[in-house]
Amino acid sequence: MRISTPCRARQCVHPQCFDALSWYSVNEQTTTWSCPICEKPVNHEDLIVDGYVNCGDTIEVKLS
Repeated sequence: MRISTPCRARQCVHPQCFDALSWYSVNEQTTTWSCPICEKPVNHEDLIVDGYVNCGDTIEVKLS
């Protein structure tokens, strides 16, 4: 899956991002929302869009 809107929570200390739209669609069906990477509880208001990730770049990898 491709990340269209890279985000993470303010309280998370990891550099990895996740896709905001996918995160919303998964968490809207639960009562407690959490980070998919570190599993800390996350409030949707604490999400920040990561400006360092350029979603326009594509890297092609060939496996042999």
